[in-house]
Amino acid sequence: MSFDDSIKELEKTYETGLYRADRIRKTLSENPRLRKTFAQLLILSCARFGEIHQKVFVSRKTCYSHLYQLMELGLAKQIAVMDLWNKKNLDKEQIIVLRKFKDWTSKMADKQVNYFAAQTHYFLLTELGKNPEIVDWVVKLEKEYKNS
Repeated sequence: MSFDDSIKELEKTYETGLYRADRIRKTLSENPRLRKTFAQLLILSCARFGEIHQKVFVSRKTCYSHLYQLMELGLAKQIAVMDLWNKKNLDKEQIIVLRKFKDWTSKMADKQVNYFAAQTHYFLLTELGKNPEIVDWVVKLEKEYKNS
């Protein structure tokens, strides 16, 4: 196999997503704290950084790092509340984000609500993050980790 053929074969692997699944499994199996962050995101399904940080028991910097690694792997995404604030046509996930934000800020003054709307982001699972194979695999790894 020539060098050019090898490069084409690698490109096919990257395009089909086979590489991504292997990378996800490797990354989550090697880093139990990252896996715990992903598990908390699975449990909470739509959460602010503070809600995730309270459950994971790692530093703020590490928690941010984990969330951005999950976004890089394609398992999570981030939605800013301010982007949804004046939007007319919202999809199901965006409606859930706005509802959670309004519940959280229901007892706050208007100035505080506007401030937090500009500052707050919610983390959600992507379709890949909701994939039953990945979810079942993470649950199995978490059980093994807790039993060891």
